[in-house]
Amino acid sequence: MGREGTPRGSRQVFGEEELELTLVSVVVGLALAVAYHLLSVRLQGWFSRFSAILLPLVFVVGFLIRLLVLAVVLVVIALWTPLSIVAVALSFIGLFTVLTGIWLYRMATKGRKTPPPGDGTPQVPIGDADAG
Repeated sequence: MGREGTPRGSRQVFGEEELELTLVSVVVGLALAVAYHLLSVRLQGWFSRFSAILLPLVFVVGFLIRLLVLAVVLVVIALWTPLSIVAVALSFIGLFTVLTGIWLYRMATKGRKTPPPGDGTPQVPIGDADAG
């Protein structure tokens, strides 16, 4: 018998069920992070075709709307599912941070590539000491 008066076997099953529920919560958080990242990249790409003057405002408003939708989704998960909201939120934050970092790195290095020369000469990277 365990300390609470329950057999040890049933306590172990509860531990396995709790672990399974936590793993499902992590998977839900990861799926939300991927969906949120893809949505934000798509919306930014779509809105970037509009006026450059309004672009910062559109990005901020879009971020606030996406944040509101995420908050509603997390509240729904917390109230109507047995999932661990902490596991969902932590896995979401972790993966979304990584995805955003990768995306920002790709955007920052996108403009640094030297276009290939049209005359057949070998391409020399910018800043190369031998490019004399």
